[in-house]
Amino acid sequence: QNGMAKPYHTELTDIVRMYIERVCDIRVTDMTSDQTIEAMQERFPQNTAVKENIYRILTTADLVKFAKSEPLPHEHELSMSQAVALVNTINEELEKETRQKEEQQHE
Repeated sequence: QNGMAKPYHTELTDIVRMYIERVCDIRVTDMTSDQTIEAMQERFPQNTAVKENIYRILTTADLVKFAKSEPLPHEHELSMSQAVALVNTINEELEKETRQKEEQQHE
């Protein structure tokens, strides 16, 4: 906080985007927030938590970075919690996909 909201949210979204690129193989670092949200929705169409978390993280960050919004102190923590939840949800989805592929190979 203390005037560090923009660097905080910039770094948080950069980390989230790098994670998505590495584990989902989706090139999101050069995408707008809307494009990133759409790409994640296409990649995980059945999981609304992915869309909701990425939307909230990126929307808050965009407001801070571009609209000079000053989030309340709890909103910084909320963005971090949403980022952790997003990572956990993506990991669960990828594990589920791996299990399904393995089951199909064994059939």
